[in-house]
Amino acid sequence: MSNAIETAPTPASRWTLRMALFSGAIIVAGAAGHRLLGMSTPVALNLFKLGLAVAGAALLIGLWSVFRIWRDDARGVLATTFGALIALCIFAWPVSYAAVFRDLPEINDISTDVLQPPAFITLKDGRGAGANPSAYPGPAIARRQSEAYPDLRTFVVSRGAEEVFELAHRVATRIFKMKIVAETVPGATSAQPGRIEAIDRTPWLGFYDDIVIRIAGDRNRSRVDVRSASRYGRHDLGRNASRIRRFLRELQAHLDMTTPSSSGERIARLRSRLGDRIAVPKRLKGADPASAGPKSAQDRARSDAPRGPEQRVRPRVPDERQSRDTRQQQPVR
Repeated sequence: MSNAIETAPTPASRWTLRMALFSGAIIVAGAAGHRLLGMSTPVALNLFKLGLAVAGAALLIGLWSVFRIWRDDARGVLATTFGALIALCIFAWPVSYAAVFRDLPEINDISTDVLQPPAFITLKDGRGAGANPSAYPGPAIARRQSEAYPDLRTFVVSRGAEEVFELAHRVATRIFKMKIVAETVPGATSAQPGRIEAIDRTPWLGFYDDIVIRIAGDRNRSRVDVRSASRYGRHDLGRNASRIRRFLRELQAHLDMTTPSSSGERIARLRSRLGDRIAVPKRLKGADPASAGPKSAQDRARSDAPRGPEQRVRPRVPDERQSRDTRQQQPVR
């Protein structure tokens, strides 16, 4: 009977595993509810904090379980080990961002134009309680952004504002799958810039970020500014700067696919529908590239001429032709 009591598993080992599994369930429920079921961001953040707190409690109970196993020679090593591993994996998630917290500044609003950043108009009323303010933070954040992301500047392109607006809209909706909430087509002058306000979400947890794209210019030159801001949290982990870089790269790629004219826009539409497979007239193998252009009437006449070798024709003498014809008419005797 005493041996059975000495080898009984310690209750702490069971609670270590239970608490670790419960903390994982809380975090999974918060992530799935926020990403798929429309759970509000503050509620999801509170669930994440609760899950981390329960995981920390599981580690503390696990330490007590190890002490009881060592002192009383009790069972429960397997449950304690699994519970501690689950809790450590949960803590590894925020710890993996330690280098990002250390290297990047604590900002959540990034703009390519820090002096006159594009303002949120429609999205200003869409932020709930506890969200970050929609106004740009100010010169202090602008200075920290310039030090951390010196490559983020206004994107200048030698294209018309309307054409750039169309390409920017295509990149936002088809490449980034952003939800457009408001848009204004640019006018004929730079005093009437085009605007696109959109909502983007992070891939895994689905945090909401607000984006505004401003296209100012005329028919020959455009200036594109992009602002990306996180609705919640003081640190964006660099995702706003990464989003702006990717957007400008995709916009440059779409600009390279088109020509600065209406025909270029038609080519872009065809490529978007046909998967960049536009029919191009084929040239015969071995043909001269110079012959692919349009031909004049004289060139077509030459092309219709016989291709055989030139033969020199001797002109016939009229007397000889007449004498031959006379001989052919005489009867044969």
